[in-house]
Parts: sequence; C-alpha cells; structure tokens
Amino acid sequence: MDEKGYLLKNIQQENRDHHNEEFKPRNVLAFATCWLLYTIATSSLSMLGPFFPAEAAAHGASSGVVGAIFSISPLCVTVLSPILGYHLHHFGLKFALVAGTLLMGASFLLFGFVTQAPPGAVFISLCFFLQFGQGLGSAMFTTSTYALVGILFNRHFGVFMGFVEFAGGLGCTLGPLIGGSLYHLGNFKFPFLVIGGALLILIVPLLLIIESARPDNKHQHAPNIAWKLLTSPMYLTLILCDVIAMAGLFVFVPILSPYLLQKFVLDPSEIGVVSSVDSMFYMLLGLFAVPLFEKCGIPPRPFITISLVIAGAGYVLMGPAAFLTTPQLWITVLGLGGAGFGCALTILLTYLEMMSVARELITSDENEIMAIPGLIAGTVACALSCGELVGPLLGGVLREKLDFAETTTTFGGVLVAQGILLFLVSTIHTCCRRTTHR
Repeated sequence: MDEKGYLLKNIQQENRDHHNEEFKPRNVLAFATCWLLYTIATSSLSMLGPFFPAEAAAHGASSGVVGAIFSISPLCVTVLSPILGYHLHHFGLKFALVAGTLLMGASFLLFGFVTQAPPGAVFISLCFFLQFGQGLGSAMFTTSTYALVGILFNRHFGVFMGFVEFAGGLGCTLGPLIGGSLYHLGNFKFPFLVIGGALLILIVPLLLIIESARPDNKHQHAPNIAWKLLTSPMYLTLILCDVIAMAGLFVFVPILSPYLLQKFVLDPSEIGVVSSVDSMFYMLLGLFAVPLFEKCGIPPRPFITISLVIAGAGYVLMGPAAFLTTPQLWITVLGLGGAGFGCALTILLTYLEMMSVARELITSDENEIMAIPGLIAGTVACALSCGELVGPLLGGVLREKLDFAETTTTFGGVLVAQGILLFLVSTIHTCCRRTTHR
C-alpha cells in the first residue's frame, strides 16, 4: 500500500473511532435528557402569553410592566451566560445543569402562587423576583447545554445545535398551547405546578446520567480568535440579526393576547393556538434548515437577507398596516406565520454564517480551531437571550404609545432595515476579501 493510501486509511479509521466515541449510549442519553429539559424550559418561557397579561392587568400591572416581567428571565441569560460560560470549568458541567434545572423548576412552580399576593407593588415585585430566579437557572442550564453539545459531539456540532434549536422551537410551539389548555382545564396555578414539577422530576436522570468530570480546559481560552470575531463588522452584523430576529418572535407576547381577546373574542386555548403559529416554523426549520444548508453547502448569507424581509412583511400584514386592509383573523394569522418563518430562518442561518466568518479569520492554531464552537455558541446564546429581553419590553412600550397595527408595522420596518444593513455590510465584506486576495 502506498503512503497516500495508508494515510487515507488511517484518517477513515480515526473518523470511525471518533464517531463511535461520540455516539456511545451514555452520550446519547445525556443529550436526550438535556434535549427534553430544554424543550420544557423554553415552553415555560412562552406559555404565559395566552393568560398571564390579563391576570397581571387584574392585579394592577400595565402592559409595559408585563413586558418588563417577561424580559427579566432573558435579561439574566444575556448578562450571565458569558460569565457562566467563562467560569464553567471551575464548578463543573454536572453541577451547572442540576443547579440550573433546580432553580428553573422551583421558581416556575412558585410563580403559580403570585396571584394570592396583594395587587400592585407586592404582586409585581414577586413576579420580578421569581422571573429572576428562573432566569438565573436558565442561564446556567442553557450555557452548560451548549457546552455539553460542544464536548460530546464536537465533530457534529452543527447538526446537534440544529436539534437543540428544534427543541427550542418545539418548546415555543407547545408553550402557548400547553399554557392556554392547562389554564382552561384548571386555574392559574395548574400550568405552573405541571411544568415546574416536570422540571424538578427530570433532575433525577441528570444526576444518574451526566458524568461528574469537568469539561476539558485545554482549549478554554483563545483570545486571538475571540478578538478577531468581536472586531469583525460582518460578525457583529450577524449578532445584530440574531438579536432582532429573536425579538421578532417575542415582541408580540405582551400585546397579541389582549388584541385577539378584544378584537376577535377568542378564549385562552384559541389564543394559545394562534400564538404558536410562529414558533411552529422555528421548530420545523430547526430540524431541517441547519443540516440541509450544511450538507448541501448552500451559502446562507443571501437567504438571511431574504428571510428578514419576509419577517418584516409578515409583521406589516399582522396588524395589518392601515394602508392594506381591515383587521381579519386569517390575515393576522398569515402575518404571524410569515413573521415566524422569516425570524426563525434568520436565527438558524446566522449560526452557519457565523461559522463561515470564523473559518475565514482563523489561522492553523489548534487552540483557535477548537475554541470556535464554544465561542459561537456563547455568542448565539447571549444574542438570542438579548432578543428575548428586547422583544417583550419593546412590544409593551410601543403598545402604550401606538395601537396594535402601528406597533407591528413599526417593528416590520425594523426587520426590513436590518435586512438592508446586512446586504450592505455583506457587499462591503465580499469586496474587501476580493481585494485582499488579489
């Protein structure tokens, strides 16, 4: 056998060994457990939409305050995720997963009792406090889940991150449906007791399956590639795309339910069905978009621009804008679907484009190559949580100043403007690279 054939055979054997190591039963069970927990955790963030705004209004909270309550949890994830990710190797992956799940479950379960508090300041303060506890737990759990994927499935990181995003989309889809249905079946406490109890029960398999070993710290720090990414205009524009697109999936959370109730007289379960339309696209695209684009080598950048424009058009239609037509339920649902499709596709494709930009910037340094998945995962977690924070807060504030149609049209304009910005930065980035390579 010649030297070339010998090297090829060794590479193939090494790939098979890595595949067998990654897909051993304990790794698959660990991922499956975290996947289920991630689905339930994301559903807990979106399930409040169909019924909580009305309950909060009855206890003296304005729409702006409701938006702020919805924003506390993602604010914690935005601020704490980079810090927790940097120090994850100090306290261990298993501890972060278990402690994060415990905080999320306990805080969400206790949230079911806030309506027993006196209306006004006491009620609002308790909501803020418990949402902070859930946010802290969510930051620990989300960061450690991304780290778990990077550690266990480094060679299939993109595919498994697609599965994680599918879990997020599934949770966002099921959240309003579960929340509205459980509220309809029982009372205000019932959704929180069920979901909070499920989170606490799933701590048991975490303790049994996740190994106590701490993550490998060999490639923990790669300041050069981190600096290159955070000073790249293209990379920063993609981060902004993630923030705005995720805000697009949450900006209507505090305002859609009262609008549907007032305009079309829907009950909580029907509102839950309508509210889940956008997240259905997030769920389905999370399962197929990343693996498809990655496998076929389709350049994602042009499709990100197109998806932002589609999302903007969906928001304009959702109102609908005054220059289009009179409000009708099917038009609102159609606009919601367009907004969900565009925002979800943007979020999923920006991850692939970030990987592409990172590959353009790296050298042959092994530390940089190994650090890329973790750095991008941390960036994505922070950006998406920032979008979750900005979305409800912006929706609540705009709704206090504008009517529903004006609010959705304004945000639709923001999405289209971001698509134009991405197109301009992408064009300049491409021209600069061509000039450099001449």
